[in-house]
Amino acid sequence: MIHHQQEGAKIEDILLGLIFAMVRNYKSSVVKKRKIPTPVLLAGGAMRINSVAKAIKEIFKLSDDEVILPSNPEYAGAWGSARIGKKEIRSTTIDHLTTLVQ
Repeated sequence: MIHHQQEGAKIEDILLGLIFAMVRNYKSSVVKKRKIPTPVLLAGGAMRINSVAKAIKEIFKLSDDEVILPSNPEYAGAWGSARIGKKEIRSTTIDHLTTLVQ
């Protein structure tokens, strides 16, 4: 990053490179050679950054049809938990909820 900055690269380009590097690192260190079942739900606040979703699609070679990007991705986890709670139980503990999603 510093080398690109010294060369006069735009901040946007440097940050885009960082995003792509992080996604490549995630793929090589976490996903490895496992096949990713589709569709893939992109959830979490980072998905509000268009470049993150773009990098994931490109690096994992996913088409738009293979990706679900909700309009409010930062709430996807809470929404899923609420759906489970509504169907399964009236009251619960955090420990019980974690057993439902494992």
